[in-house]
Amino acid sequence: MDNLIIKRISAKLDSPYITKPLHKNTVSKMLKGKDATIYRLYQITDGKKELHYFAEIVGDNTYSFSAYVKTTFAFAGDAREQINNIGQFSKLLQNKPKYEVKCSMTELYTNETIFEYNHEVSTEALAYNSMEHCVKELNSKLNKMEESYNHLN
Repeated sequence: MDNLIIKRISAKLDSPYITKPLHKNTVSKMLKGKDATIYRLYQITDGKKELHYFAEIVGDNTYSFSAYVKTTFAFAGDAREQINNIGQFSKLLQNKPKYEVKCSMTELYTNETIFEYNHEVSTEALAYNSMEHCVKELNSKLNKMEESYNHLN
């Protein structure tokens, strides 16, 4: 537990709405594609990033750690209209915009989960609040572990 620091990374979340349609040439080529591939193409076209990391572990290599926000995008505007007109990918129109804040820390030698945080929210503001809450909870947990470790020695 010595020198274990959780460092906050600046994360700029994207709007959870995809509005840019695909280029007409792309549309004709994508008709044989799968929903997940089409979803990814729309993300790329609109410059959207699905995962944003917001914290990292510094100074210790005995833990596996990840802290990120995963955005589920909904379709709006021209992109929504384009998918509606194509028809076969209409299932994508059921996507609801959301942010999933996830964090986990595992001790590598024992594979014991030290900390896990999963929180699903519907707005960007709530996602930022949840990121802060997650880091505070993790630091609190680590402080308690450090205290109990120090009492044993």
